[in-house]
Amino acid sequence: MEFKYQKVEVDANKRIFVFGDLHGSYHLVEKAFKVLGIRDEDVKVFAGDLEDRGAQNIKCIEKAQPHNPNTYAVIGNHEHLYYAGVVEGSRDHYQCWIQNGGDVTAQEVGYENLEMLAPMIEWMPTALEVIRGDKSYGFTHADWPPFLSSYAFREIASPAMKHQFGDNLFENLIWSRAGANATTQGVTLNKVKGVEYIFHGHSYMRKPTINANRVFIDTGGVFNGNLSVAVIEPDGELWFYSTLEED
Repeated sequence: MEFKYQKVEVDANKRIFVFGDLHGSYHLVEKAFKVLGIRDEDVKVFAGDLEDRGAQNIKCIEKAQPHNPNTYAVIGNHEHLYYAGVVEGSRDHYQCWIQNGGDVTAQEVGYENLEMLAPMIEWMPTALEVIRGDKSYGFTHADWPPFLSSYAFREIASPAMKHQFGDNLFENLIWSRAGANATTQGVTLNKVKGVEYIFHGHSYMRKPTINANRVFIDTGGVFNGNLSVAVIEPDGELWFYSTLEED
C-alpha cells in the first residue's frame, strides 16, 4: 500500500463524530450511535483499526464505508497488515496479522474468502483532512511523527514529501507511537500547523487525551468496553463520549 491523502469539505453546521479503534466491537458502535443520536447528516470519521480481535469485523468495516452518508475513515495498521499479507502476499505481514487478532477476522470471513475485504480497505487514505467552515481537522491512525514537526498538515499531500520520506511517511503515520509515548511521559508536543486538531487512535490511553492540538482517542474498546468518541460541535467545542458512561 502507498500513502494516500484525502481532503473533504463539509457544511459548517454539521457535527463531527470521531471514533477510536473499533477492532470488531460493533455492539459498541451501535451503542454510541444510539446514545449520541448520530444521524445520516452528521459527519462520521473512523480512526482506523476497524477489524481484528472482536467478533463483528465485517459489520465494523461496512459501517465505515464511503457509501454510508457523510462517512470517512483512515487506514489503520491492522488494515495494513491484512492488505500486505493477504493481497500483496507478504508472509511476514500475514503471520503478524494472524497473530494479532487477524485470525478472528479470517474465521469470520472464511480463509478461502479473505480477498473479499480488499475493496473495502484499499480506498482508505493514510491521512484525511476535513474542512468545516473556516477550520480544518486532521486524522491519521497513529501519529504525526517527529520528522514532520516543521510541516503543516496539508503539506504532506505534496509529491515532494513522498520523494523525501518514501515509505517512512506511510509507515509512521499508521505505526508510530512517538507522540503517544511522549504524551504519557508528560512531554508537551508541538502543535501541528494548519489544523485545529489532529486525531489519532492506535495507542491506548486511559481516557481521551489532548496534547497541544493532538487528540489521542483509543481507549481500548475491544478489551474493556470503553470505546471513545470525540464530538466536534458546529461552534468548535470538543468533548468526548465513552460507551462506559451511563446512558
